[in-house]
Amino acid sequence: MKTALFLSASLLFTSTCWAGGVSPYLPISANPVIESDIESLATLANIPQLTKPYNLAVVFQALDKIQLTQPDLYARLSRSLMPYKKKAALTHSRTTLSVGGKKEHALPNERGNTTDNTFSFSNRFQWQAQDWLGFYVGTELTQQRKSLAGSMLSVGTSWAQLDIGFKDHWYSPFQSQSMVISTNAETMPSVSLSNNLPIEFFDTNFNYEFFLAQMDTQPVRFNGEYSTRKKPLLAGFHFSFEPVDGWMIGVNRVVQFGGGEREVSFKTIAKAFVDPGGADNAFGDKLDTDEEAGNQIASITSKFNFDTKIPFSFYSELAGEDTSNSKNYQFGNPALSAGLFFPQLFNNKLSMTYEFSFWENGWYSHHIYKNGYVNDGFVVGNWALQQQRENGTALEGQSHYIKGVYRFDSEHKLITQIRLVTPKESAKETYKQSWEIDAEYFIPWRTNTISVGAYLGNDQLGKSFWQARVSYKWK
Repeated sequence: MKTALFLSASLLFTSTCWAGGVSPYLPISANPVIESDIESLATLANIPQLTKPYNLAVVFQALDKIQLTQPDLYARLSRSLMPYKKKAALTHSRTTLSVGGKKEHALPNERGNTTDNTFSFSNRFQWQAQDWLGFYVGTELTQQRKSLAGSMLSVGTSWAQLDIGFKDHWYSPFQSQSMVISTNAETMPSVSLSNNLPIEFFDTNFNYEFFLAQMDTQPVRFNGEYSTRKKPLLAGFHFSFEPVDGWMIGVNRVVQFGGGEREVSFKTIAKAFVDPGGADNAFGDKLDTDEEAGNQIASITSKFNFDTKIPFSFYSELAGEDTSNSKNYQFGNPALSAGLFFPQLFNNKLSMTYEFSFWENGWYSHHIYKNGYVNDGFVVGNWALQQQRENGTALEGQSHYIKGVYRFDSEHKLITQIRLVTPKESAKETYKQSWEIDAEYFIPWRTNTISVGAYLGNDQLGKSFWQARVSYKWK
């Protein structure tokens, strides 16, 4: 009873502190246990958000809703998120040692890391200096990379938070992939403006975000030649609303522009967002390649949360690479994805996710950007097309994703993920069906957590890969 009262008082204090001010974010692809619980919270408490990372302001607001209806989930998250309630604290610290096979394989959504990594150290620190000012430091050191993902300066209010630094962007309600932008590639330095609590207007919740990021160097075509003199830029926009309780609709756009010898102007980018068909895709004499704004990707996302005897979420995404037939309302090379998530099955011990995605030819390749829609060699969007980008192809295919989280008790957990990628008829001469399994078991040790995991499979060229790992997480 005393513990419950303490947790409730802490949450009330935290919510009051962040009301109207800036909010820290929960890291993506850093703590699988917390992230799986947050996905359950998003469905059970109906968080009106279609993007990640989740910020603590909206998470604690949702947590208040389930205190009586979902006491186990409430208690787990309250304990896990305790460090975020402090003004200054180390909110995340994890060390991983691993060993892998001879074949190097990209790790899905792991910011450009592969199975060749033998160690990983990641940390997150926060300092809430004022209601309107926050300093956040994120570091990740691996054998292959040094990342500052999560490091940023945040200034503003709940309806307009300015983030300057290395903020992750994930424009999709899916757990495994996002066609527009995800964490598959290394986090880019960016400036973004968004709300951290839903903006309510006429009993409807609204969310928005604008960002501008700098990508890694790659050859960019201009005046018939490729140049690497300047780095490309990436501009993004998200807008979503909740027309009825439990149903969210979102629109997303990104434009890859500039780089090499190409000039950058606000007018060109503004036209790309307002008139994508007129600013992109050279058709005959209508538009010269050098006059194109760059590479554009857009999507429409939707998520339904069903409060039934067995609660679940159904979500979908329709995405397109550029436009079709010079018409703004027609997606070029469409990709369609759908997913189901059950946060509670078999006495609340099991949660299950199934996600499917299909894409046509042409994804993540571009005639202006030689390496395509990548950052330092890794696809910025859907992990399932990573190997195609490595081989310089853009063929149609489909993917399946299954995830199960089993809780043996409040601390012991097993998280298993299965991924399949199947080439369509036009790609079967080049690629085979790939499969991969990732299983990780989490064991409490004193106040911390030890996990052991294995990742293995066959890639789309028929070559096998594997990695075994052990991690230690400080709470």
